[in-house]
Amino acid sequence: MLRQLIDGSGQFRISWISRFLSLPLWILDRFADDWVRGSLIAARCVAFRPQIIHVAEFQNAGYAYLKARKLTSAARRPKLVLTPYGSDIYWFRQFPKHLQKVEDLLSHGFVLSSESRRDELLAIEHGFRGIVGPRIPASGTMKAQDLAAESKPRNVIAVKGYQNKWGQAILALKALEQVREEISHFEIEVFSCNRSTVKYGLRMANRTGLVLKLHKKGALSHSEMESLMRRSIAMIALSKSDGVPASLLEAMANGAVPIQSDSSCANEWIENGKTGFLVPYDDVNLVVSSLRQILSDQEFTAKAREANSLAIGKSITPEAALQFAFATYDLAAS
Repeated sequence: MLRQLIDGSGQFRISWISRFLSLPLWILDRFADDWVRGSLIAARCVAFRPQIIHVAEFQNAGYAYLKARKLTSAARRPKLVLTPYGSDIYWFRQFPKHLQKVEDLLSHGFVLSSESRRDELLAIEHGFRGIVGPRIPASGTMKAQDLAAESKPRNVIAVKGYQNKWGQAILALKALEQVREEISHFEIEVFSCNRSTVKYGLRMANRTGLVLKLHKKGALSHSEMESLMRRSIAMIALSKSDGVPASLLEAMANGAVPIQSDSSCANEWIENGKTGFLVPYDDVNLVVSSLRQILSDQEFTAKAREANSLAIGKSITPEAALQFAFATYDLAAS
């Protein structure tokens, strides 16, 4: 099926019922402990007889699969390919109810393809005994821009705007308030804003006189995000938990020096203090000192951009990911 879809000789269609009912079914399953979607997956496994099933993200897809597994005979259970995203293991393992499900899912895994070495080790620690595949960022790969011929000054500071149980955008904005005089000639562009980030940002602009542009979640296309990073001298992203954020890779590929919370897997992409900064998500003072070094040390920022561009260029290619998918299919079929 994979090869057929790539060759353009096959079709995979989702029924109109599934498209329109996916959200109501998900809401219902919040109360039914994933039995509704699990039953649908089990029925499809019986009818379609897949050789592999790919769980991309644990808390929704993975938990529904566990219910389906209980409703499917051993002879009809496909081999399981697991792709944990940023917080699937790292964050949820601290909650006993989630940890039990995560470990159950990992114990049935045939192949694991995670974003990071961190998640590979966590998966093995919590019961995975299958084949470890290549690391592939959930956002895909980035192509590094040619930064050698830059002529326009970078007059923007980019900020990731998530403010929720993980994202801590308001702490990033509070850090910028502490250096408001030093960044008075910069624009601050906040992307993927939650409502609380927008409210705080508007009050901050009135209070400080700084120029803020607030983009709600989903407002910027991928090309617009790349343009933002090419205009930015730095990108600040703080969260309690993360994997390999797309914004980190976009910043690296387009020359914005990252200031990223150390609760992510950014340490596998940037070297702290040399190609960017890894900070505790709640250490406002360290965010301030990191930003000051980026603003004041042109030699540092130039070297960081060059090194990050090289790091992006060595990341896994889509072709390698596709070859891995084919190899997985062949192993499952054998």
